[in-house]
Amino acid sequence: MTCFIKKVSFIEIIFLCSSIGKMKKSAIICLFVTGLFSTFSVFSQQAGTLDSGFGNDGIVLEAYGSDNAAVLYNSILLPDGKILAAGKAYTPPDFIEKGCLARFLPDGSLDNTFGANGWQVYDLNNDMSYFTSLAVQPDGKYIVAGYAHEGSSAGFVACRIQPDGTLDNSFGTGGFTVIDAGNTPIAQSVTLQPDGKIVLAGSVIVQKGSNQDAVVCRLNTDGTLDNTFSDDGISIVDLHGNSLDIVRGLAIHTGNILISGIALNGNGTDYDALALVQFKPDGELDPMFGVGGISIIDDVNQEGDTYNEPTTNLVVAPDDKIFVATHITGIEGDDVVLFKFLSNGYPDNDFGEYGMALYDMIGDNYSNSLALQSDGKIIVSGTHYLSSGSEFLIMRFLENGDIDNSFGEYYGVSLISLPGSGFDVAMSVNIQNDSKILVSGYSNSDNLYFALIRLYSGLETSVETKNISNSEALLYPNPVKGREFRIDYNLPQRVKLNISLLNSDGEVIAQLLEAERNEGAHTEVLQLPENLPSGIYIINATAGREQVFRKRLTILKTL
Repeated sequence: MTCFIKKVSFIEIIFLCSSIGKMKKSAIICLFVTGLFSTFSVFSQQAGTLDSGFGNDGIVLEAYGSDNAAVLYNSILLPDGKILAAGKAYTPPDFIEKGCLARFLPDGSLDNTFGANGWQVYDLNNDMSYFTSLAVQPDGKYIVAGYAHEGSSAGFVACRIQPDGTLDNSFGTGGFTVIDAGNTPIAQSVTLQPDGKIVLAGSVIVQKGSNQDAVVCRLNTDGTLDNTFSDDGISIVDLHGNSLDIVRGLAIHTGNILISGIALNGNGTDYDALALVQFKPDGELDPMFGVGGISIIDDVNQEGDTYNEPTTNLVVAPDDKIFVATHITGIEGDDVVLFKFLSNGYPDNDFGEYGMALYDMIGDNYSNSLALQSDGKIIVSGTHYLSSGSEFLIMRFLENGDIDNSFGEYYGVSLISLPGSGFDVAMSVNIQNDSKILVSGYSNSDNLYFALIRLYSGLETSVETKNISNSEALLYPNPVKGREFRIDYNLPQRVKLNISLLNSDGEVIAQLLEAERNEGAHTEVLQLPENLPSGIYIINATAGREQVFRKRLTILKTL
Protein backbone atom coordinates (compact mmCIF):
# COMPACT_ATOMS: atom_id res chain seq x y z
CA MET A 1 0.00 0.00 0.00
CA THR A 2 1.20 3.49 -0.78
CA CYS A 3 -0.16 6.45 1.10
CA PHE A 4 -0.55 9.79 -0.63
CA ILE A 5 -1.12 12.92 1.43
CA LYS A 6 -3.91 14.92 -0.09
CA LYS A 7 -4.12 18.71 0.23
CA VAL A 8 -6.55 19.70 2.97
CA SER A 9 -8.07 22.94 4.19
CA PHE A 10 -8.56 22.11 7.90
CA ILE A 11 -6.68 20.27 10.67
CA GLU A 12 -7.47 16.69 9.99
CA ILE A 13 -6.02 13.26 9.51
CA ILE A 14 -5.74 12.14 5.93
CA PHE A 15 -5.02 8.51 5.31
CA LEU A 16 -5.39 8.16 1.57
CA CYS A 17 -4.05 4.87 0.38
CA SER A 18 -3.88 3.16 -2.94
CA SER A 19 -2.29 -0.16 -3.66
CA ILE A 20 0.43 0.09 -6.24
CA GLY A 21 3.25 -1.86 -7.74
CA LYS A 22 3.45 -4.78 -10.07
CA MET A 23 2.95 -8.37 -9.06
CA LYS A 24 6.69 -8.81 -8.59
CA LYS A 25 6.67 -6.25 -5.77
CA SER A 26 5.08 -7.00 -2.40
CA ALA A 27 6.44 -4.27 -0.12
CA ILE A 28 3.92 -2.54 2.14
CA ILE A 29 4.57 1.02 3.13
CA CYS A 30 2.25 3.03 5.35
CA LEU A 31 2.26 6.68 6.26
CA PHE A 32 0.15 8.13 9.07
CA VAL A 33 -0.12 11.87 9.51
CA THR A 34 -1.75 13.74 12.36
CA GLY A 35 -2.22 17.41 13.02
CA LEU A 36 -1.95 20.30 10.66
CA PHE A 37 -0.38 19.26 7.36
CA SER A 38 -1.44 22.03 5.03
CA THR A 39 -3.93 24.85 4.99
CA PHE A 40 -4.87 26.58 1.79
CA SER A 41 -7.83 27.85 -0.17
CA VAL A 42 -9.39 25.47 -2.67
CA PHE A 43 -10.70 27.04 -5.86
CA SER A 44 -13.04 25.51 -8.38
CA GLN A 45 -10.30 25.76 -11.02
CA GLN A 46 -7.37 24.43 -9.03
CA ALA A 47 -4.44 23.53 -11.25
CA GLY A 48 -4.30 19.83 -12.02
CA THR A 49 -8.01 19.10 -11.49
CA LEU A 50 -10.42 17.88 -14.14
CA ASP A 51 -12.30 20.39 -16.31
CA SER A 52 -15.96 19.39 -15.98
CA GLY A 53 -16.77 21.22 -19.22
CA PHE A 54 -14.95 18.57 -21.23
CA GLY A 55 -16.62 15.23 -21.99
CA ASN A 56 -18.20 13.62 -18.94
CA ASP A 57 -16.82 15.59 -15.97
CA GLY A 58 -13.48 16.05 -17.70
CA ILE A 59 -13.13 12.53 -19.18
CA VAL A 60 -13.79 11.11 -22.66
CA LEU A 61 -13.81 7.36 -23.43
CA GLU A 62 -14.57 6.27 -26.98
CA ALA A 63 -14.39 2.77 -28.50
CA TYR A 64 -14.34 2.03 -32.21
CA GLY A 65 -17.71 0.34 -32.61
CA SER A 66 -19.67 -1.62 -30.05
CA ASP A 67 -17.67 -4.84 -30.34
CA ASN A 68 -14.32 -3.41 -31.45
CA ALA A 69 -11.34 -1.96 -29.63
CA ALA A 70 -8.91 0.89 -30.23
CA VAL A 71 -5.62 2.05 -28.69
CA LEU A 72 -4.55 5.72 -28.78
CA TYR A 73 -0.82 6.40 -29.17
CA ASN A 74 -0.73 10.13 -29.87
CA SER A 75 -2.81 13.25 -30.38
CA ILE A 76 -2.41 16.85 -31.52
CA LEU A 77 -4.43 20.04 -31.22
CA LEU A 78 -5.67 21.50 -34.52
CA PRO A 79 -5.75 25.25 -35.22
CA ASP A 80 -9.55 25.36 -34.85
CA GLY A 81 -9.39 23.78 -31.37
CA LYS A 82 -10.37 20.28 -32.47
CA ILE A 83 -8.35 17.25 -31.36
CA LEU A 84 -6.91 14.65 -33.75
CA ALA A 85 -5.93 11.32 -32.19
CA ALA A 86 -4.01 8.45 -33.81
CA GLY A 87 -3.56 4.80 -32.95
CA LYS A 88 -4.88 1.43 -34.01
CA ALA A 89 -8.24 -0.32 -34.17
CA TYR A 90 -8.93 -4.04 -34.08
CA THR A 91 -11.28 -4.63 -36.99
CA PRO A 92 -13.58 -7.62 -37.65
CA PRO A 93 -13.83 -10.33 -38.72
CA ASP A 94 -10.24 -11.26 -37.83
CA PHE A 95 -9.65 -8.22 -35.56
CA ILE A 96 -6.39 -7.37 -37.30
CA GLU A 97 -4.71 -4.15 -36.16
CA LYS A 98 -5.31 -1.25 -38.56
CA GLY A 99 -4.11 2.32 -38.28
CA CYS A 100 -6.93 4.66 -37.29
CA LEU A 101 -7.71 8.29 -36.55
CA ALA A 102 -10.46 9.92 -34.51
CA ARG A 103 -11.30 13.62 -34.43
CA PHE A 104 -12.95 15.30 -31.48
CA LEU A 105 -14.63 18.66 -31.07
CA PRO A 106 -13.26 21.05 -28.43
CA ASP A 107 -15.87 19.81 -25.93
CA GLY A 108 -14.65 16.20 -26.29
CA SER A 109 -17.47 14.85 -28.47
CA LEU A 110 -16.65 13.03 -31.70
CA ASP A 111 -16.61 15.20 -34.83
CA ASN A 112 -19.16 13.64 -37.19
CA THR A 113 -17.78 15.61 -40.15
CA PHE A 114 -14.65 13.44 -40.04
CA GLY A 115 -14.67 9.92 -41.48
CA ALA A 116 -17.59 7.81 -40.25
CA ASN A 117 -19.02 9.34 -37.08
CA GLY A 118 -15.64 10.81 -36.13
CA TRP A 119 -13.57 7.66 -36.84
CA GLN A 120 -11.53 6.59 -39.85
CA VAL A 121 -9.77 3.22 -40.13
CA TYR A 122 -7.24 2.76 -42.94
CA ASP A 123 -6.58 -0.38 -44.97
CA LEU A 124 -3.13 0.22 -46.43
CA ASN A 125 -3.10 -3.05 -48.41
CA ASN A 126 -1.22 -4.83 -45.65
CA ASP A 127 -1.74 -7.42 -42.94
CA MET A 128 -1.53 -4.92 -40.11
CA SER A 129 -0.62 -1.31 -39.34
CA TYR A 130 -0.75 1.25 -36.59
CA PHE A 131 -0.18 4.98 -36.25
CA THR A 132 2.14 6.43 -33.61
CA SER A 133 2.53 10.12 -34.46
CA LEU A 134 0.95 12.90 -36.47
CA ALA A 135 1.38 16.49 -37.62
CA VAL A 136 -0.71 19.08 -39.44
CA GLN A 137 0.43 20.88 -42.59
CA PRO A 138 -0.17 24.61 -43.18
CA ASP A 139 -2.86 23.69 -45.75
CA GLY A 140 -4.80 21.75 -43.09
CA LYS A 141 -3.90 18.25 -44.29
CA TYR A 142 -2.58 15.71 -41.78
CA ILE A 143 0.66 13.72 -41.92
CA VAL A 144 0.46 10.44 -40.00
CA ALA A 145 3.35 8.03 -39.32
CA GLY A 146 3.70 4.55 -37.90
CA TYR A 147 4.25 0.95 -38.89
CA ALA A 148 2.93 -1.28 -41.65
CA HIS A 149 3.42 -5.01 -42.15
CA GLU A 150 2.54 -7.22 -45.10
CA GLY A 151 3.62 -10.84 -45.37
CA SER A 152 7.33 -11.05 -44.66
CA SER A 153 8.05 -7.32 -45.21
CA ALA A 154 7.55 -4.34 -42.92
CA GLY A 155 8.43 -0.68 -42.92
CA PHE A 156 7.87 2.86 -41.76
CA VAL A 157 4.56 4.15 -43.06
CA ALA A 158 3.64 7.77 -43.74
CA CYS A 159 0.18 8.89 -44.89
CA ARG A 160 -1.33 12.20 -45.89
CA ILE A 161 -4.93 12.64 -44.88
CA GLN A 162 -7.49 15.14 -46.13
CA PRO A 163 -9.40 17.13 -43.48
CA ASP A 164 -12.44 14.90 -44.09
CA GLY A 165 -10.43 11.78 -43.20
CA THR A 166 -9.82 10.39 -46.70
CA LEU A 167 -6.35 9.58 -48.02
CA ASP A 168 -4.73 12.24 -50.23
CA ASN A 169 -3.97 10.37 -53.45
CA SER A 170 -1.37 12.96 -54.50
CA PHE A 171 0.92 11.65 -51.74
CA GLY A 172 2.99 8.48 -52.21
CA THR A 173 0.96 5.71 -53.78
CA GLY A 174 -2.73 6.12 -53.08
CA GLY A 175 -2.10 8.47 -50.18
CA PHE A 176 0.64 6.60 -48.32
CA THR A 177 4.22 5.41 -48.65
CA VAL A 178 5.96 2.46 -46.98
CA ILE A 179 9.70 2.92 -46.38
CA ASP A 180 12.00 -0.08 -46.22
CA ALA A 181 14.67 1.08 -43.78
CA GLY A 182 15.76 -2.39 -42.60
CA ASN A 183 14.28 -5.17 -40.47
CA THR A 184 11.18 -4.41 -38.34
CA PRO A 185 11.40 -0.62 -38.61
CA ILE A 186 8.94 1.36 -36.49
CA ALA A 187 8.37 5.10 -37.01
CA GLN A 188 7.59 6.51 -33.56
CA SER A 189 7.60 10.24 -34.36
CA VAL A 190 6.97 12.64 -37.23
CA THR A 191 7.50 16.36 -37.63
CA LEU A 192 7.52 18.91 -40.44
CA GLN A 193 10.37 21.16 -41.50
CA PRO A 194 9.63 24.82 -42.34
CA ASP A 195 10.05 23.94 -46.04
CA GLY A 196 7.31 21.29 -45.76
CA LYS A 197 9.55 18.24 -45.89
CA ILE A 198 8.57 15.39 -43.59
CA VAL A 199 10.91 13.89 -40.99
CA LEU A 200 10.29 10.52 -39.33
CA ALA A 201 12.26 8.91 -36.51
CA GLY A 202 12.25 5.48 -34.92
CA SER A 203 14.25 2.28 -34.66
CA VAL A 204 15.39 -0.45 -37.03
CA ILE A 205 17.42 -3.68 -37.05
CA VAL A 206 19.96 -3.13 -39.82
CA GLN A 207 20.80 -6.78 -40.31
CA LYS A 208 19.75 -10.07 -38.81
CA GLY A 209 21.53 -10.80 -35.54
CA SER A 210 22.48 -7.17 -34.85
CA ASN A 211 21.00 -4.85 -32.28
CA GLN A 212 18.35 -2.25 -33.01
CA ASP A 213 19.62 1.19 -34.09
CA ALA A 214 18.17 4.69 -34.34
CA VAL A 215 16.90 5.74 -37.76
CA VAL A 216 15.75 9.04 -39.27
CA CYS A 217 14.06 9.38 -42.67
CA ARG A 218 13.17 12.50 -44.61
CA LEU A 219 10.49 12.66 -47.29
CA ASN A 220 9.71 15.22 -49.93
CA THR A 221 6.28 16.79 -49.84
CA ASP A 222 5.01 14.20 -52.35
CA GLY A 223 6.00 11.27 -50.11
CA THR A 224 9.17 10.21 -51.93
CA LEU A 225 12.46 9.79 -50.08
CA ASP A 226 14.58 12.96 -50.09
CA ASN A 227 17.98 11.99 -51.49
CA THR A 228 19.51 15.29 -50.32
CA PHE A 229 19.34 13.80 -46.82
CA SER A 230 22.11 11.22 -46.27
CA ASP A 231 22.16 10.44 -50.03
CA ASP A 232 19.14 8.09 -49.90
CA GLY A 233 16.81 9.84 -47.45
CA ILE A 234 17.68 7.50 -44.55
CA SER A 235 20.26 7.91 -41.78
CA ILE A 236 20.96 5.11 -39.27
CA VAL A 237 22.99 5.59 -36.08
CA ASP A 238 24.13 3.26 -33.30
CA LEU A 239 23.51 5.38 -30.21
CA HIS A 240 25.99 3.86 -27.76
CA GLY A 241 28.31 1.03 -28.76
CA ASN A 242 26.18 -1.80 -30.16
CA SER A 243 23.30 -0.82 -27.90
CA LEU A 244 19.66 -1.73 -28.42
CA ASP A 245 18.18 1.65 -29.32
CA ILE A 246 14.59 2.82 -28.83
CA VAL A 247 13.83 6.29 -30.22
CA ARG A 248 10.68 8.30 -29.51
CA GLY A 249 11.66 11.99 -29.30
CA LEU A 250 11.91 14.18 -32.43
CA ALA A 251 12.03 17.94 -33.04
CA ILE A 252 13.44 20.58 -35.36
CA HIS A 253 16.16 22.33 -33.32
CA THR A 254 18.19 25.34 -34.51
CA GLY A 255 17.44 24.32 -38.10
CA ASN A 256 18.67 20.77 -37.48
CA ILE A 257 16.95 17.46 -36.71
CA LEU A 258 17.10 16.34 -33.07
CA ILE A 259 16.10 12.92 -31.71
CA SER A 260 16.13 11.35 -28.26
CA GLY A 261 16.22 7.70 -27.29
CA ILE A 262 17.27 5.07 -24.81
CA ALA A 263 20.34 2.95 -25.56
CA LEU A 264 20.09 -0.38 -23.72
CA ASN A 265 23.17 -2.37 -22.70
CA GLY A 266 25.65 -0.18 -24.55
CA ASN A 267 29.34 -1.08 -24.98
CA GLY A 268 28.76 -4.65 -23.81
CA THR A 269 27.56 -3.61 -20.32
CA ASP A 270 24.35 -4.14 -18.37
CA TYR A 271 23.83 -0.38 -18.14
CA ASP A 272 21.54 1.85 -20.16
CA ALA A 273 21.95 5.43 -21.35
CA LEU A 274 19.88 8.39 -22.49
CA ALA A 275 21.01 9.65 -25.90
CA LEU A 276 20.38 12.83 -27.87
CA VAL A 277 21.47 12.94 -31.51
CA GLN A 278 21.47 15.98 -33.79
CA PHE A 279 21.60 15.72 -37.58
CA LYS A 280 22.46 18.55 -39.93
CA PRO A 281 20.01 19.23 -42.79
CA ASP A 282 22.09 16.98 -45.08
CA GLY A 283 21.72 14.01 -42.71
CA GLU A 284 25.25 14.08 -41.30
CA LEU A 285 25.83 14.25 -37.54
CA ASP A 286 26.22 17.81 -36.24
CA PRO A 287 29.78 18.11 -34.80
CA MET A 288 28.76 21.23 -32.84
CA PHE A 289 26.30 19.22 -30.76
CA GLY A 290 27.44 17.03 -27.84
CA VAL A 291 30.44 14.92 -28.84
CA GLY A 292 30.43 14.39 -32.59
CA GLY A 293 26.67 14.98 -32.76
CA ILE A 294 25.68 12.69 -29.86
CA SER A 295 25.07 13.54 -26.19
CA ILE A 296 25.06 10.61 -23.76
CA ILE A 297 23.87 10.41 -20.14
CA ASP A 298 24.99 7.08 -18.72
CA ASP A 299 23.28 4.95 -16.04
CA VAL A 300 19.72 5.87 -17.03
CA ASN A 301 18.78 2.27 -16.35
CA GLN A 302 15.35 1.16 -17.46
CA GLU A 303 13.22 -1.93 -17.15
CA GLY A 304 10.49 -2.39 -19.75
CA ASP A 305 7.47 -4.68 -19.90
CA THR A 306 4.46 -5.38 -22.11
CA TYR A 307 2.89 -2.00 -21.41
CA ASN A 308 5.96 0.21 -20.95
CA GLU A 309 9.06 -0.35 -23.03
CA PRO A 310 11.92 2.07 -22.39
CA THR A 311 10.97 5.45 -23.79
CA THR A 312 11.91 9.10 -24.00
CA ASN A 313 10.29 12.21 -25.38
CA LEU A 314 11.55 15.75 -25.86
CA VAL A 315 10.43 19.33 -26.33
CA VAL A 316 12.45 22.37 -27.41
CA ALA A 317 12.03 25.60 -25.41
CA PRO A 318 11.85 29.04 -27.06
CA ASP A 319 15.51 29.65 -26.03
CA ASP A 320 16.54 26.42 -27.87
CA LYS A 321 17.25 24.53 -24.65
CA ILE A 322 15.96 20.96 -24.59
CA PHE A 323 13.79 19.09 -22.09
CA VAL A 324 13.73 15.28 -22.15
CA ALA A 325 11.38 13.16 -20.01
CA THR A 326 11.93 9.48 -19.29
CA HIS A 327 12.13 7.17 -16.27
CA ILE A 328 14.81 5.43 -14.23
CA THR A 329 14.54 2.00 -12.65
CA GLY A 330 15.67 2.07 -9.04
CA ILE A 331 15.68 -0.37 -6.14
CA GLU A 332 12.07 0.35 -5.10
CA GLY A 333 10.54 0.97 -8.52
CA ASP A 334 10.56 3.20 -11.57
CA ASP A 335 10.69 6.98 -11.16
CA VAL A 336 9.97 9.83 -13.57
CA VAL A 337 13.04 11.90 -14.42
CA LEU A 338 13.27 15.17 -16.34
CA PHE A 339 16.51 16.31 -18.02
CA LYS A 340 17.40 19.75 -19.35
CA PHE A 341 20.12 20.33 -21.92
CA LEU A 342 21.73 23.44 -23.31
CA SER A 343 21.31 24.02 -27.03
CA ASN A 344 24.75 22.45 -27.63
CA GLY A 345 23.67 19.13 -26.08
CA TYR A 346 25.41 19.50 -22.73
CA PRO A 347 23.42 19.28 -19.47
CA ASP A 348 22.08 22.54 -18.06
CA ASN A 349 23.60 22.49 -14.56
CA ASP A 350 21.26 25.26 -13.38
CA PHE A 351 18.33 22.82 -13.64
CA GLY A 352 17.70 20.33 -10.83
CA GLU A 353 20.91 18.54 -9.89
CA TYR A 354 23.40 18.88 -12.73
CA GLY A 355 20.63 19.03 -15.33
CA MET A 356 18.43 16.26 -13.90
CA ALA A 357 15.22 16.43 -11.82
CA LEU A 358 14.21 13.07 -10.35
CA TYR A 359 10.83 12.72 -8.66
CA ASP A 360 10.76 9.77 -6.27
CA MET A 361 7.28 8.28 -5.91
CA ILE A 362 6.79 4.87 -4.34
CA GLY A 363 5.82 2.30 -6.92
CA ASP A 364 6.29 2.25 -10.68
CA ASN A 365 5.88 5.48 -12.62
CA TYR A 366 6.55 6.05 -16.31
CA SER A 367 6.61 9.17 -18.47
CA ASN A 368 5.48 9.15 -22.09
CA SER A 369 5.12 12.80 -23.06
CA LEU A 370 5.81 16.37 -21.97
CA ALA A 371 4.81 19.91 -22.89
CA LEU A 372 5.79 23.47 -21.95
CA GLN A 373 3.32 25.94 -20.50
CA SER A 374 3.43 29.61 -21.49
CA ASP A 375 4.87 30.47 -18.04
CA GLY A 376 7.82 28.11 -18.53
CA LYS A 377 6.58 25.29 -16.29
CA ILE A 378 6.85 21.75 -17.63
CA ILE A 379 4.00 19.21 -17.75
CA VAL A 380 4.96 15.52 -17.82
CA SER A 381 2.34 12.83 -18.42
CA GLY A 382 2.58 9.07 -18.09
CA THR A 383 1.38 6.15 -16.03
CA HIS A 384 1.25 5.27 -12.32
CA TYR A 385 0.90 1.56 -11.64
CA LEU A 386 -1.45 0.01 -9.12
CA SER A 387 -1.57 -3.60 -7.98
CA SER A 388 -4.73 -4.12 -10.04
CA GLY A 389 -4.01 -1.84 -12.98
CA SER A 390 -2.77 1.69 -13.65
CA GLU A 391 -3.93 5.31 -13.88
CA PHE A 392 -3.02 8.52 -15.68
CA LEU A 393 -0.08 10.35 -14.09
CA ILE A 394 0.36 14.09 -14.65
CA MET A 395 3.16 16.08 -13.00
CA ARG A 396 4.26 19.71 -13.15
CA PHE A 397 7.82 20.95 -12.67
CA LEU A 398 9.02 24.50 -12.08
CA GLU A 399 11.59 26.07 -14.39
CA ASN A 400 14.40 25.20 -11.95
CA GLY A 401 13.43 21.51 -11.82
CA ASP A 402 11.55 21.54 -8.51
CA ILE A 403 8.15 19.90 -8.37
CA ASP A 404 5.32 22.47 -8.46
CA ASN A 405 3.42 21.94 -5.20
CA SER A 406 0.54 24.12 -6.40
CA PHE A 407 -0.42 21.52 -9.02
CA GLY A 408 -2.71 18.56 -8.45
CA GLU A 409 -4.03 16.99 -5.30
CA TYR A 410 -0.73 15.39 -4.33
CA TYR A 411 1.69 18.33 -4.28
CA GLY A 412 2.78 18.48 -7.88
CA VAL A 413 1.05 15.30 -9.03
CA SER A 414 -2.41 14.45 -10.36
CA LEU A 415 -3.50 10.81 -10.51
CA ILE A 416 -6.61 10.20 -12.63
CA SER A 417 -8.39 6.84 -12.59
CA LEU A 418 -10.78 6.41 -15.50
CA PRO A 419 -14.19 4.71 -15.18
CA GLY A 420 -13.94 0.93 -14.96
CA SER A 421 -11.12 -1.10 -13.47
CA GLY A 422 -8.17 -1.74 -15.75
CA PHE A 423 -5.03 -0.28 -17.26
CA ASP A 424 -5.13 3.44 -18.03
CA VAL A 425 -2.03 4.65 -19.92
CA ALA A 426 -1.39 8.33 -20.77
CA MET A 427 0.56 8.63 -24.03
CA SER A 428 0.36 12.31 -25.03
CA VAL A 429 -0.03 15.78 -23.51
CA ASN A 430 -0.84 19.09 -25.23
CA ILE A 431 -1.40 22.64 -23.97
CA GLN A 432 -4.45 24.37 -25.44
CA ASN A 433 -4.48 28.04 -26.43
CA ASP A 434 -6.52 28.76 -23.30
CA SER A 435 -3.76 27.06 -21.24
CA LYS A 436 -5.85 24.03 -20.28
CA ILE A 437 -3.99 20.70 -20.33
CA LEU A 438 -5.16 17.91 -22.65
CA VAL A 439 -3.90 14.42 -21.83
CA SER A 440 -4.71 11.45 -24.04
CA GLY A 441 -4.01 7.73 -24.06
CA TYR A 442 -5.98 4.53 -23.76
CA SER A 443 -8.01 2.62 -21.21
CA ASN A 444 -8.19 -1.18 -21.07
CA SER A 445 -11.09 -2.33 -18.91
CA ASP A 446 -14.10 -4.08 -20.44
CA ASN A 447 -12.84 -2.87 -23.84
CA LEU A 448 -9.96 -0.86 -25.29
CA TYR A 449 -10.89 2.83 -25.48
CA PHE A 450 -9.40 6.04 -26.76
CA ALA A 451 -9.15 8.05 -23.54
CA LEU A 452 -8.84 11.84 -23.15
CA ILE A 453 -8.94 14.09 -20.11
CA ARG A 454 -8.66 17.86 -19.72
CA LEU A 455 -7.19 19.59 -16.67
CA TYR A 456 -7.06 23.15 -15.46
CA SER A 457 -3.58 24.67 -15.44
CA GLY A 458 -4.30 27.60 -13.12
CA LEU A 459 -3.34 30.02 -15.90
CA GLU A 460 -6.89 30.41 -17.19
CA THR A 461 -7.59 33.35 -14.85
CA SER A 462 -4.20 34.27 -13.39
CA VAL A 463 -2.28 35.07 -16.57
CA GLU A 464 -3.05 38.21 -18.52
CA THR A 465 -2.80 38.13 -22.28
CA LYS A 466 -0.25 40.71 -23.35
CA ASN A 467 0.14 42.17 -26.80
CA ILE A 468 3.43 40.90 -28.12
CA SER A 469 3.56 43.20 -31.12
CA ASN A 470 1.87 46.51 -31.86
CA SER A 471 3.66 46.91 -35.19
CA GLU A 472 1.68 46.92 -38.40
CA ALA A 473 1.87 43.96 -40.75
CA LEU A 474 1.86 44.58 -44.49
CA LEU A 475 0.06 42.11 -46.77
CA TYR A 476 0.65 42.24 -50.51
CA PRO A 477 -0.73 41.93 -53.04
CA ASN A 478 -4.05 42.82 -51.44
CA PRO A 479 -6.42 42.02 -53.11
CA VAL A 480 -4.71 38.79 -54.12
CA LYS A 481 -5.50 36.90 -57.31
CA GLY A 482 -3.98 33.44 -57.25
CA ARG A 483 -2.58 31.55 -54.27
CA GLU A 484 0.65 33.31 -53.27
CA PHE A 485 0.96 36.42 -51.12
CA ARG A 486 3.52 37.99 -48.76
CA ILE A 487 3.50 39.40 -45.23
CA ASP A 488 6.07 41.86 -43.84
CA TYR A 489 6.14 42.21 -40.03
CA ASN A 490 8.39 42.79 -37.01
CA LEU A 491 8.77 40.82 -33.77
CA PRO A 492 10.13 42.27 -30.50
CA GLN A 493 11.28 38.81 -29.32
CA ARG A 494 11.63 35.17 -30.40
CA VAL A 495 8.27 33.39 -30.55
CA LYS A 496 6.54 30.32 -31.95
CA LEU A 497 4.36 31.98 -34.57
CA ASN A 498 1.08 30.60 -35.87
CA ILE A 499 -0.53 32.26 -38.92
CA SER A 500 -4.04 31.12 -39.87
CA LEU A 501 -6.57 32.02 -42.54
CA LEU A 502 -10.04 32.80 -41.15
CA ASN A 503 -13.31 33.37 -42.95
CA SER A 504 -15.49 36.44 -42.26
CA ASP A 505 -17.17 34.57 -39.39
CA GLY A 506 -13.84 34.01 -37.66
CA GLU A 507 -13.68 30.28 -38.42
CA VAL A 508 -10.27 28.77 -39.24
CA ILE A 509 -10.03 27.78 -42.92
CA ALA A 510 -6.35 26.79 -43.00
CA GLN A 511 -3.15 27.00 -41.01
CA LEU A 512 -0.65 28.83 -43.18
CA LEU A 513 2.45 28.81 -40.94
CA GLU A 514 3.63 27.33 -37.66
CA ALA A 515 7.29 28.02 -36.96
CA GLU A 516 9.81 29.58 -34.59
CA ARG A 517 10.72 33.15 -35.53
CA ASN A 518 13.48 35.31 -34.05
CA GLU A 519 13.28 38.94 -33.01
CA GLY A 520 13.36 41.41 -35.91
CA ALA A 521 11.91 41.96 -39.36
CA HIS A 522 10.46 39.08 -41.38
CA THR A 523 8.90 38.43 -44.77
CA GLU A 524 6.75 35.35 -45.23
CA VAL A 525 5.74 33.98 -48.64
CA LEU A 526 2.56 32.00 -48.02
CA GLN A 527 0.29 29.80 -50.11
CA LEU A 528 -3.49 29.94 -49.89
CA PRO A 529 -5.54 26.74 -50.19
CA GLU A 530 -6.80 25.78 -53.62
CA ASN A 531 -10.25 26.74 -54.93
CA LEU A 532 -11.10 29.36 -52.32
CA PRO A 533 -14.19 31.39 -53.23
CA SER A 534 -13.71 35.12 -53.67
CA GLY A 535 -14.40 37.21 -50.60
CA ILE A 536 -13.07 38.93 -47.50
CA TYR A 537 -10.82 36.82 -45.26
CA ILE A 538 -8.70 37.45 -42.18
CA ILE A 539 -5.01 36.66 -41.67
CA ASN A 540 -4.62 35.96 -37.95
CA ALA A 541 -1.17 35.66 -36.34
CA THR A 542 -0.72 34.48 -32.76
CA ALA A 543 2.09 33.39 -30.45
CA GLY A 544 0.55 31.10 -27.84
CA ARG A 545 -2.33 33.08 -26.36
CA GLU A 546 -0.96 36.41 -27.56
CA GLN A 547 -2.16 38.30 -30.61
CA VAL A 548 0.65 39.35 -32.96
CA PHE A 549 -1.38 40.86 -35.80
CA ARG A 550 -4.74 40.48 -37.50
CA LYS A 551 -5.22 41.79 -41.03
CA ARG A 552 -7.97 41.72 -43.64
CA LEU A 553 -7.17 40.03 -46.97
CA THR A 554 -9.36 40.29 -50.05
CA ILE A 555 -9.19 37.20 -52.24
CA LEU A 556 -10.42 37.51 -55.79
CA LYS A 557 -9.75 33.91 -56.81
CA THR A 558 -7.43 31.00 -56.01
CA LEU A 559 -6.59 28.57 -58.78
